[in-house]
Amino acid sequence: GTLGASRLSVAIVSLTNLGIFIVPLIALLLSFDAIIGDVGTMLLLLAHPVERWQVIAGKFLGHLGVLTVACVVGYGTVGAVLVLLGEGWSGEWAAFALLIGSTILLGASFLGLGYVAGAGGRERATAAGLALGVWLVLVILFDLAILGALAATRGEGIPPQAVEVVLMLNPADVYRLLNFTSLEGASVASGLAGVTGKLAVG
Repeated sequence: GTLGASRLSVAIVSLTNLGIFIVPLIALLLSFDAIIGDVGTMLLLLAHPVERWQVIAGKFLGHLGVLTVACVVGYGTVGAVLVLLGEGWSGEWAAFALLIGSTILLGASFLGLGYVAGAGGRERATAAGLALGVWLVLVILFDLAILGALAATRGEGIPPQAVEVVLMLNPADVYRLLNFTSLEGASVASGLAGVTGKLAVG
């Protein structure tokens, strides 16, 4: 076998682990008060011949634009440093591009969840609490619950297919699996090399 992983594989694993915590939190903080915190402007906008979905879509695209620029600049800087360190242009860069694209999609999904959380509260504090609750459940507690269920049943009480289906319900887990299994070196560096060949999902 091989020993170690390339700098690019290690960077993909590191940025995935970092992005899975920070990007959803930033997206939720951007979007939780987009509706409840902007009631005055919304009333003025809706007095004009514009549909509600158009106002929300405009806000969503603006927030997504900010998140996209942040991801491209931040991850692009890491890519530039890797090139300066001598990381050659290879097929592994497609996995790095996938990382950037999937990070933007992860942010978009949590932006949408932030809008839903913000629409569910009548005050900014309530909306903020709901948004942080969404982050806590999907990013931290969701995986702990799955691990706890697997540990309690010693891995035999839950079929592997059911675990995969449950993982597909969480955008954070989809993001993690997509990037950790996109490249053999990333699978090795993340510790998922043995799992990659057993996944039934593409």
